[in-house]
Amino acid sequence: MASITRKTIRPRGLSYLGNGNLVTVKTLESEEYCLSFFAHTAWPMMVSNKPIIEIIDHWHLIDNWWNDQACYRSYFRVILDSGGVITLFHDLKTNCWFSQLFSRFS
Repeated sequence: MASITRKTIRPRGLSYLGNGNLVTVKTLESEEYCLSFFAHTAWPMMVSNKPIIEIIDHWHLIDNWWNDQACYRSYFRVILDSGGVITLFHDLKTNCWFSQLFSRFS
């Protein structure tokens, strides 16, 4: 009979509700709306004076809308000109930008 081996799977601190690190983001205002609940028009172009060469993913998070801890965020997974991959989020309640390093390439 084969033995069952179970490996512990850890998300390595992955938490989309984490606070992240406050960053300065230069955005490009577009006349085209994002086809989502938020309908935003700002797209990140530069983070902390580092150019973004590509937005590889984009999603939104709405959580705790039923209480005073409501969370409304737009997330962007981006590639920097240095080759690093980071996740940015725009907190739509505070209008602040944050970074979260989730990638093994960061």
